[in-house]
Amino acid sequence: MRLPAAAPNDPAVQELTAYGCHTTMHLVRLLSPRLDREDHTKDIDFSRAGITTRWRAGYEHARRVLAEKPWECDVDTLTGVVVHESAD
Repeated sequence: MRLPAAAPNDPAVQELTAYGCHTTMHLVRLLSPRLDREDHTKDIDFSRAGITTRWRAGYEHARRVLAEKPWECDVDTLTGVVVHESAD
């Protein structure tokens, strides 16, 4: 449906159009990367070596995703939220 030519001057139409958000938000989900020789115990390995290995892998993964800048992509101007997922 299209509005009549005089509609943009109507205070009610101006108020309603002011509610819109003209921002596109980009969410980047940093998923836990899979590590070599990792098994079902990864979620319960609280050893110093296990935590250190996981921390380093997550840190490096985050650095790679930030360097890739997935949010610098073309999106439709009507898109309000874009979710980028990255798991190695």
